[in-house]
Amino acid sequence: MDAAWEGLLSNLLLELGQESTIWRVRDEVAQFRDEHERVVEGNGATIRKLTDENFELKLRLGLLVRLLILKGIITAEEYARLIADFRPDESKPVKPPVAPVT
Repeated sequence: MDAAWEGLLSNLLLELGQESTIWRVRDEVAQFRDEHERVVEGNGATIRKLTDENFELKLRLGLLVRLLILKGIITAEEYARLIADFRPDESKPVKPPVAPVT
């Protein structure tokens, strides 16, 4: 098999994998939204509005992080480390962010 066909096959497999990931993420988003609807059902209008906004922000942040990881801009380990470093802890001071080495 020549290099052109190998490249084409490699790109096709990569695209199929990404498409599968996109559909899986869409299904997860739908599940999150359904769960969200069940949780906030019965709350007051103000609480509902704030809860909806909070949910959408978290959802979009999650999707953005997944996209950054899929594009290879940041690794899941780097993201987890950032979250752990900035998690509030009364016993230790907050550390400044460390830029990743590229």
